[in-house]
Amino acid sequence: MDEILRVSNLTKRFGGLKAIVNLSFSIKKNSITAVIGPNGAGKTTLFNLISGLIRPDGGKIEVKDKIINELKSYNIPELGVARTFQNLGIFSNMNVLDNVMVGQNIHFKSGLLQNAFNTKSYRREEEKFRKKAIEWLEFMGIENIKDKKLSEIPFEKQRLVEITRALASEPEILLLDEPAAGLNITETRSLIRTIKKIREKGITILLVEHDMDMVMDVSDWIIVLNFGEKIAEGTPEQIQHNQEVIKIYLGTTF
Repeated sequence: MDEILRVSNLTKRFGGLKAIVNLSFSIKKNSITAVIGPNGAGKTTLFNLISGLIRPDGGKIEVKDKIINELKSYNIPELGVARTFQNLGIFSNMNVLDNVMVGQNIHFKSGLLQNAFNTKSYRREEEKFRKKAIEWLEFMGIENIKDKKLSEIPFEKQRLVEITRALASEPEILLLDEPAAGLNITETRSLIRTIKKIREKGITILLVEHDMDMVMDVSDWIIVLNFGEKIAEGTPEQIQHNQEVIKIYLGTTF
């Protein structure tokens, strides 16, 4: 498998605090890779760097061999990168379908003028993306709630809506930031099946998650951070038996 994402000697400081320290790794296309570590390990900072919300102080990030360090956050989805957030970033005053359609904004060719005057070309394009959004909702198994407002559906479904919105941008790389947070065991098992199903569509997944049962089940490869440094990487089996990881984070073998 070819590498689709490469991080080389990445460093990020916040004042005197080094959040990411000389970090290097690569992600293979159509794989599921998890980033784990204690609170404050730098996991969300890493996601923010990859998605362009903050810029590194050193090193580089490459997506499909293109260095993205200096790109604005709104340019990175054009390279096929989408993400979710630990705290839901969906619009509670909008219905499910409209939330998903927001994820397609990068593909809209109609400008503000066509939108303002509701031109025929704009209406055609809107209908095209509406149908595509419904297809993604069907894929995720939540098309039956497409007309409900976010405030009317349970938290588990809100999580799925956020993932669906990210998928609607047609990404090649999907960053999932603690998607199982707030879910019970049954809901987490369902999410595991959904993540594997997404990978089957050829989408590469980079995952930050604290639920170790989920991580060990869903991941092909695991990267372990501690205070911004990579202390280990390997298969789930290798990580489960890595003594340094057990001491610092896991506490026990599985």
